[in-house]
Amino acid sequence: MDCFYCGWYDNNHAPNCPKKSTPEFQRGYEDGRYNKIVGFDPSKTDYNFGYSRGIIALENSENGYDPRES
Repeated sequence: MDCFYCGWYDNNHAPNCPKKSTPEFQRGYEDGRYNKIVGFDPSKTDYNFGYSRGIIALENSENGYDPRES
């Protein structure tokens, strides 16, 4: 399966892919995915990017989005 972020496949990622990046991205993604309310901090770029991706994933799951159909 291709990576949603960088398009690489077979569990490989581009060097700048956020999926393999920082723990802050992963924490932000989890917070967004589980709809935790957090304050925006512009100095936390990785966290904020992960959070926004998590919100998108949450909305897609609530709306029945199936990536195989796109």
